[in-house]
Amino acid sequence: MEQVTVLMSTYNGKRFLKEQIESILNQSGVEVTLVIRDDGSSDGTKEILKEYGRLDNVKVFFGENEGPAMSFMSLVRGAEMETEYLAYADQDDIWLPEKLKEAVSAIGHRRERAVLYCSNQTVADEEGHGICLRYKEDPPTDLLNIIDKNHIAGCTMVMNSRLTALLKEKRPSDELIRERMHDTWTIAVAASVGKVIYDPRSFICYRQHEDNVVGLKRRNPVRRFKEKLRTAASGKKDYHVYFAEELDRLFHGSLRKDAAYYIRLYRNAVTLKGKMRLLTDRHFQRKYFRSKLSFAAKLLIS
Repeated sequence: MEQVTVLMSTYNGKRFLKEQIESILNQSGVEVTLVIRDDGSSDGTKEILKEYGRLDNVKVFFGENEGPAMSFMSLVRGAEMETEYLAYADQDDIWLPEKLKEAVSAIGHRRERAVLYCSNQTVADEEGHGICLRYKEDPPTDLLNIIDKNHIAGCTMVMNSRLTALLKEKRPSDELIRERMHDTWTIAVAASVGKVIYDPRSFICYRQHEDNVVGLKRRNPVRRFKEKLRTAASGKKDYHVYFAEELDRLFHGSLRKDAAYYIRLYRNAVTLKGKMRLLTDRHFQRKYFRSKLSFAAKLLIS
């Protein structure tokens, strides 16, 4: 039976935590080790974790508040990998029993290559009742789109040991992780040097509630535009360029051909000529997932 290490970061999550932990421990067809880092909870979460920490296959650590992105990266970098597969878990979802088994089957034994599995989700209400699939068409998993915006949730991600090793060894700046989140970095690395497998099926109830740390929250487009103007005025490096530079710095020489091409497009998008080259590129015109007009406006003011 295949063994999977599941990483979970918790923060004031006592409301739904037990149901989620039980759904992880009750996975079928695999053996699970659950490693949890609490990110400075103050609501009773720690007491729940201490209870589960008595189990042989649950390891619990308590730390100071770092935010979800850095908390997860602390778990990845500190993981003593005794299993071939590693997965991320949020504190408030519900996993179907076959979630990990299906992921492991899709990845297979490809130890020579970094592989990431991810899937669709079932959007659920506070009671855990499914409402609809999050995506009706497959979201993009190529680096061209990921550098701008990642559409894949970390709670669906399962990776092999080769990808885990790269995440442990090749470390971007903490600033980038905090801004773009651990799951965006994870899928970007896989898309840059390995393989991403997307499963249109759902094996997770992605619970939406008022206390979500990260969820399907719509950000005001006017506010986003003002934030972009402030960034441009401050002289701070555009996040597309910064993200591409970090990938190139850490993986130059081992990048996939398509990834190297996309990174070069973004890195050169610091001049008007470079920006126009990106906006008129045939790959961008054909493959970019979101509004091209919105992206163009955002890029040209940076």
